[in-house]
Amino acid sequence: MNFIIDFIIWILIAGILTYPLNANNDIQMLIGYLIIFGTFIGYYAIMETKFQKTVGKYVTKTTVVKMNGEKPTNGDIVTRTFCRLIPFDRLSFLFMKNGIHDLLSKTKVVKDNFE
Repeated sequence: MNFIIDFIIWILIAGILTYPLNANNDIQMLIGYLIIFGTFIGYYAIMETKFQKTVGKYVTKTTVVKMNGEKPTNGDIVTRTFCRLIPFDRLSFLFMKNGIHDLLSKTKVVKDNFE
């Protein structure tokens, strides 16, 4: 569920930022691709470093933590974000509880704990 919500949010942001481009030449196409890439990295990295969660995680009441339950460092989040670009990362959820990006960044997503 997190992925679907975050994907929609990211596509909306990228779409709004790339809409003004005519994309009728190679430079504008390149700028468009850079915006799409930048919004992907920015969305996940900024949200998870500042809040430990994305919009999707707010909705599902989950948060990102290190494997030992501590708050992840900015480096952990950047690693996690770039590992999302691994082509088969989304499919890894079919075979394991946590995705490849969690395994490689030594993080996990847990339910929020309101004590």
